[in-house]
Amino acid sequence: MPNGSTGAQGPALTVESLGRAPELPAEALDAPAREVFDAFRSFRDTIPGPFRAWLRHGEFAARMKSVSDKVIRDGLLTAREREIAILMTARHLDAAFIRAAHEKIGARAGLSEAVMTAIHEGRTPDLDTDREQALHAAAAAMLTARPAPQDVYDEALATLGIEALCELSGLMGFYSSCAFILTFHDAQAG
Repeated sequence: MPNGSTGAQGPALTVESLGRAPELPAEALDAPAREVFDAFRSFRDTIPGPFRAWLRHGEFAARMKSVSDKVIRDGLLTAREREIAILMTARHLDAAFIRAAHEKIGARAGLSEAVMTAIHEGRTPDLDTDREQALHAAAAAMLTARPAPQDVYDEALATLGIEALCELSGLMGFYSSCAFILTFHDAQAG
């Protein structure tokens, strides 16, 4: 039964399937998983893709929700900056599910089709602000898994600050984890 569909006893609450991970009835969730499930359901109709898998380990899902809340809802990066970094991470990991979802979110955040295409093609996009440019350069350096060139490092620290750089690495790490679990379960974009 789809999430929220009505059966003889009323709405059936489920964690939607995710690729190879089957649908899971909400009543089968442990206490920490149920808290995460209820938190998402309080402001959206569906459970985000990676959490459909993570809810099978409630304590882990709760910790990932805390990271998600910090880097997405309560962080220092703007919506545009977050989406630039998320799309760069999705491209680097060839994560079609994340790319499809975040191109829509990126458009709502004000990223142009040209910017998103450049990111998808691995080119440096024409960004609006010095801060976005520094973020793009820092994210690109982080994705190489090598020390950043000194000029990129200096510009990122001066423009973004250490706190925003910590959040940038956390955001990219969070979306790397999302990509790993989505790919493992063969979740399809769209």
